[in-house]
Amino acid sequence: MWLSSGRMPTWSARRRMARVRLISGEFGGRFIETPGDDSAHPMSERARAAIFNQLDELVVGARVLDAFAGSGALGFEALSRGAENVVFVDRSPRVVETLEKNAESLGVGKRFFIKRFDLCSLVRGVSQGSTPEGRRSASPSSRVAADSLSAAACETPSVANLEKPPCYARTQFGKEEPESGFDLVFADPPYGAFDAEVIGALAGLLAPGGHLIVSYPKGGWRPELPGLELVSDRTYAGAGIAHFLYKNRAN
Repeated sequence: MWLSSGRMPTWSARRRMARVRLISGEFGGRFIETPGDDSAHPMSERARAAIFNQLDELVVGARVLDAFAGSGALGFEALSRGAENVVFVDRSPRVVETLEKNAESLGVGKRFFIKRFDLCSLVRGVSQGSTPEGRRSASPSSRVAADSLSAAACETPSVANLEKPPCYARTQFGKEEPESGFDLVFADPPYGAFDAEVIGALAGLLAPGGHLIVSYPKGGWRPELPGLELVSDRTYAGAGIAHFLYKNRAN
């Protein structure tokens, strides 16, 4: 990375570039580290501010999933603004290590869980007709993928915070549970790995009244999800930010 002057930035400058500032709330103004490689692309502060300004009080007391967590900027911002807890999911060991360090430096206590597994591989495996247990799926839909994703999230041990992690699978044995699902799901996948079917599966983890925030490459996806209402679709520096609402179970 070079400066416009043609000089290499100093070590301290590079370190600042690899950090992300939390905007508001309990940890407002604090910085968290990023993995420092291509395993994460932190969302701009402007885009994060717009998202949380729109969500406003909906974050308070929310059960949150930060999928493709990266630095954890979205999840930690949610904790800073009063979320009940956050489940961070990412496939990269380096990301998991960074998340653990960030959680410790912020002092978030027992309000977080980190799970390491590959969301894309899991959902694509289901789409090809095979569940993680090896059973054939007669209908490899986003609903089936969401059920399998729920099961994996419940069964995969937490890497950090050895308290029993929350299990918010929206269905169990084909029946929807009354007090289940995430209130808020963030999906900010690497653009090279963006998969609409994975987004559909994540939508299946929402509780009634839950919100799904998706960052996607503008022009690469039409923000439409069955059963969800599109609240807003905005562009920040070439990236689309779509906000969906899951209203009820009937959809």
